[in-house]
Amino acid sequence: MRLKICVLTAARSEYGLLRPLLHLIQNDQELELQLICIGAHLSLDFGKTESEIAADGIAITRRIETLLSSETQVGIAKSLGLTIIGCAEAFAELKPDLLIVLGDRAELVPVVQAARLAHVPVAHLSGGEKTEGSLDECFRHAVTKMANIHFTALPEYTKRLLQLGEAPHSVYEVGELGLDNIKLIERLPRERLETELGLKFLSQNLLVSFHPETTRSLEDNLTSLGCLLECLDQLTNTLVIATGANSDYGGKEFNNALRGFCDESDMTRYFFPSLGTRLYYSCVDQADAVVGNSSSGVVEVPSFGVPSLNIGDRQKGRVMAKSTLSVAATIDQIDYGLKVVTSEEFRLASRSVDNPYHKENCAERMIEIIKGLDFAALSNKEFRDVQF
Repeated sequence: MRLKICVLTAARSEYGLLRPLLHLIQNDQELELQLICIGAHLSLDFGKTESEIAADGIAITRRIETLLSSETQVGIAKSLGLTIIGCAEAFAELKPDLLIVLGDRAELVPVVQAARLAHVPVAHLSGGEKTEGSLDECFRHAVTKMANIHFTALPEYTKRLLQLGEAPHSVYEVGELGLDNIKLIERLPRERLETELGLKFLSQNLLVSFHPETTRSLEDNLTSLGCLLECLDQLTNTLVIATGANSDYGGKEFNNALRGFCDESDMTRYFFPSLGTRLYYSCVDQADAVVGNSSSGVVEVPSFGVPSLNIGDRQKGRVMAKSTLSVAATIDQIDYGLKVVTSEEFRLASRSVDNPYHKENCAERMIEIIKGLDFAALSNKEFRDVQF
């Protein structure tokens, strides 16, 4: 009898990271993949990225509508209520042997609550990390305490899980899953990419992904975005490819501002709600630098040998490669950072940087671990005290 492995994804970035694992599960004769898509995947406002999943040959088992039209704090909290209701119904019907979730988004908390109430054990990816400029920091650790099995990326993150009282035998350090994609996904050459996106690369090219810091007010976030846009506006002979913000509080306002900024330009600035993994990676290949505050700029981009400019506190606390430069979200700091990461010296040094998140065959190792689990023993979870 095949093990039923349920994987839930709530945002385009999560799917991109989970992709190598999903393909392995779907093609494994001993496993049955159950894929649940919720949230931004089903929303036109955020690119309706379920179409990317279907085009990738991954079958979606359940689609659960969880987003409300409101993006206020109250609206987001209400959407979490819809999440736990929808997931409770799905788990009751699908009866998975294991649920796999990745990351730190708020909607993972009700997802995992519903799973534990249904006696479905949970495997959590990317626990133990820190992102001090985001409310996701506390949601990540909350998911850790409800999860039974942990797949971490780095020794520092493994140590943090042990500090949280997780049993050492439940933590597996496998590296960052999404980096498997880099060798699996064929990127488009420059000319074909230009045709696909309807643009022309210039002598300098920047890929911009900027999201709200959910610990700050919308007004403060829009001020930070304004500083970035003002700095980008001062650049000459530079192509800016901007991707859409996540479905966080302020995400729609960010996307409206980014779209307006790009619409004002004459064939030098372009906005895409979502590029999808293949087009995004293809753009990284052609970029002189990746600019913003996404986790991709910290975790994935160093493997391309491309510099990253990390702005503000959204990723504060994460281990970063030497090709990532962090600056404050002010005009002076962003302007300084852009000059550094686009300099010939910094770009040359970035080409040979080691990515600390990379470990070979992460997805394959996870599959081996999952197949070797004693599922009967996962029902009871112990708290390990730290000896002071």
